[in-house]
Amino acid sequence: MINIYWSKYNFFTNEFNPTMDFSPSNVILDQSKIIGKPVRDDVNWLGCPAVKNLFKNTFSFKNPMSLNFSFNENKTIDWDGANLEDYISVREYSKNNLILDYLTPLSLFCEEDVSIDITEPFLSKNKMANIHLIPGSFNISKWFRPIVPSYAVYDNIKFKIDEKEDLFYIKFNTDKKINFVEFYFTDTLRDIVKSSLEIKRYKKNTSLGSLYNKFDSNRINKIVLKEIRKSIV
Repeated sequence: MINIYWSKYNFFTNEFNPTMDFSPSNVILDQSKIIGKPVRDDVNWLGCPAVKNLFKNTFSFKNPMSLNFSFNENKTIDWDGANLEDYISVREYSKNNLILDYLTPLSLFCEEDVSIDITEPFLSKNKMANIHLIPGSFNISKWFRPIVPSYAVYDNIKFKIDEKEDLFYIKFNTDKKINFVEFYFTDTLRDIVKSSLEIKRYKKNTSLGSLYNKFDSNRINKIVLKEIRKSIV
């Protein structure tokens, strides 16, 4: 078994809402509940070894609130539901394309060497035309920063995702059973995250390997683990 420390503290809004549901959920178990028991073993695609290998230690993280808005001709937002502008940031990528950041960050850390893959929830029923989650991969034992869902928006004027829908998948690249341990952000952890985000601004094109080396050589991993252990929820 391996401990995966996680927090739903929103670094960008400086909020920790204990009632906000952002908990990890096993993708295979979720799908089993949705599609039900197969009529025959030969149609049980969830039991296929290739599928089971792909989804091993893959978890979904649910959307904590409903979002419903449109982009107008000026590439600004017209809200169709509750105005949650504190959670949305829009960046222009090119003439016809935008990047939308949904500021409900998740923070993960592990004291053992574990990399993660962040992907679109491709088994989810909710499909937004011409809007795609930007995937990513990094080692959560060697870099401490929030995971913010960012979307590439192609010529689309509508963004809608309901509460409790799958927001993204995370695959933990380990054969060990996952034990999730929730923690709260301390001031020291906030300072570390801030420095992790700012280094990309003043050092352009910094590689992941370089970031990992700085994290290890400055013993930041030891500091993070110490702070997390004293702030377990």
